[in-house]
Order: sequence, then structure tokens, then C-alpha cells
Amino acid sequence: MSEKMDAETVEYGLIVSFPDQSPGFTHGFEAGMLWLRMSESTEREIEITTHADNREVIQRMAASLGWSSAINPSGVEGWDYTQLVKVESKPRPELRLVVDNGGIGHV
Repeated sequence: MSEKMDAETVEYGLIVSFPDQSPGFTHGFEAGMLWLRMSESTEREIEITTHADNREVIQRMAASLGWSSAINPSGVEGWDYTQLVKVESKPRPELRLVVDNGGIGHV
């Protein structure tokens, strides 16, 4: 997205309707998809429209995964224009499960 979104030309709608349309489900689904994209993708920049109520969660996720975030109101009530840029690669810890006397632990 190279231009700011114009409230007059942007249309928001559902692509898939889920039975649970509560705000918690909607925000969690949105955050989960963005987490996957930030953690698994080779993208260095992500520009996306997100729910304004997810702003703090997205900022925390970005910081945790080594991304900078610029999140601003989109001009459409309840929506943000979110720009994320990968600034560092954080090594992922390697965990493995081991069985010890019938219990599970990690090394």
C-alpha cells in the first residue's frame, strides 16, 4: 500500500463468516494470522489494515519478533493502517522434550 487509505474508497467486509463473531475471536484470529506472517515469512515489510482494538497486541508481537511498528488510524472508524518492518533476526530457542521417569521435561 503506497498511499494512505481514503475512507470514501475503502470497503470492509467478511471473506469468510465464522459462527463466533465476538470481538475477542475476531481480534485473536487477526493477531494469530499476523503472528504467523511475521514469524514464518521471509517478508521484510508488511503493510496491512488491522482492527484498532488490536493495536497494543500487534505492537507487543512486533517487538517480540524483532519488527518495528508504525500503526496509525486509517481514517475509517475502528481500523488502523499498520506498517511493520523487520529490524532484527531473533534466534528461536531450540527445545526438545525428553522423558524422565515417566514425566516430561525439557532440555
